[in-house]
Amino acid sequence: METLQKSLRNERATRIESVQTPNVYTLSGVATELLPPGSGAVIMADPTSSLFDELERAVKSQDAEKINEIVTRNKRSVSRLKKVSNREALQKLGAAPAYVDLNYDTKNIAVNLFTVNGVDITRAFFSFTGGEFEPERFRTTILSKKEDQPTPKVMVVLHQPNLSRLELQAIRIPKELAGMHFGKVGGEVMCTPAALVATVTVGVLVATVGTAAGNCAKHFGKIGEEVINPQLDAGRMISVKQLVNIRQQAIQKNMRIR
Repeated sequence: METLQKSLRNERATRIESVQTPNVYTLSGVATELLPPGSGAVIMADPTSSLFDELERAVKSQDAEKINEIVTRNKRSVSRLKKVSNREALQKLGAAPAYVDLNYDTKNIAVNLFTVNGVDITRAFFSFTGGEFEPERFRTTILSKKEDQPTPKVMVVLHQPNLSRLELQAIRIPKELAGMHFGKVGGEVMCTPAALVATVTVGVLVATVGTAAGNCAKHFGKIGEEVINPQLDAGRMISVKQLVNIRQQAIQKNMRIR
């Protein structure tokens, strides 16, 4: 594993960095196939992807039917993928023309996100407590092989949860601390259907290719209720950090590849 970490550091050191502000959209109400309430998703695609543009228009207009139709279409290509080892993932990362890190201010949410040949849209999920934040404080760092390399298309989508009284109390924090509302793409990579994501958490490279879109769909129906209504002791005050962790655990439990 130490060799993998060193290889990853060396790979990143060869890249040319540029910083951008991604488009950020917030959904509310009934869950779509894109992501469950109480979560966020980093969504990316190759520079030429027309399906990404179609999805972004549907998200912007909050057209749930169209969103579901596009996600279902994307699952067909994901179903052909196979799980890969960490070493294979590192090779794919090195071959990628560009990959992406996501931050909210100084809060790191995801690193080393990259697309896969034959798959239009890649998604990586993180927990979201709900509450106020400033979209312009999201930043993507693009790490490209070449200075004139076309950059991947990236957007961030969040789905506001229905909040209980305890949750509403927990998320009342100053705007300058709004990064606390967001979890990190976890040590296990979720699907529905995240194509190929490599991420470093606690210095460990984790890479997975989503294979079973059916499994993701099966667990998707359960996650909304669990994330919206975490099991909390009545009358016990929770912190925003606890709420983030509860939601992240629910995402990982219900949306990991099985």
